[in-house]
Amino acid sequence: MIREQDFEHEHDGTRLQSVLVLPDGDGPFPGVLLIHEFTGLGESTLDHARALAAEGFAVLAADFYGSELRPATRDEAATAHRVFRDDRPFMRRRARACLDAIAQHSAVDESRLGALGFSFGGGAALELARTDAPIDCAVSIYGYLDTSHPAQAGDIRAQLLVVRVAEDPVVPEKQASDFEEEMNAAGAEWDMVLLRDVEHGFADVGNDCFEAPAASRVQDMIAGTLIETLRER
Repeated sequence: MIREQDFEHEHDGTRLQSVLVLPDGDGPFPGVLLIHEFTGLGESTLDHARALAAEGFAVLAADFYGSELRPATRDEAATAHRVFRDDRPFMRRRARACLDAIAQHSAVDESRLGALGFSFGGGAALELARTDAPIDCAVSIYGYLDTSHPAQAGDIRAQLLVVRVAEDPVVPEKQASDFEEEMNAAGAEWDMVLLRDVEHGFADVGNDCFEAPAASRVQDMIAGTLIETLRER
């Protein structure tokens, strides 16, 4: 039976109220840091965490914003996420603090770690990967691809999977082409999947553009990447 527990930790004086989702058994399990969309930690993120726990992963659904910042509207969320989007070093530090938190848990095998995020969270997962963080993979689902601090040769040890949406106003084509150039120059191992006929946010069950078939397909991609890079090692 999957187990969920509140997981409180801290970064830079901010109390984070994350949720740890564990598979059945004693572990240690490969660990996945899961970072939410710009709207904050909610049921959609937890559903993704539960699906991965059912595949044998310990998942920290991170509270990236902190216990004192709970956006109630999309306008509030837009303001909240800008703190990190406009300060990428801060985003990287917060992501690393969350990664360290799950790595230190007794049920987690700290030698098998990955990062995953959707939209805002996908951008954060890629920023973490750019820091030579000790992760084997990073998966970004319609996440931001731009950065203020491009990766240099040798900076990225993780295998990257990027899923993006065609004609995405949030992640325009220029970001994709710049990202491709950056990754090739950095010598990263990466793959990009382009989805058509869906919109940014299609994997969020609470979004009006939610598309169940596409979301299921992407969940399979995520699980396959994590199984290959973390569970089958």
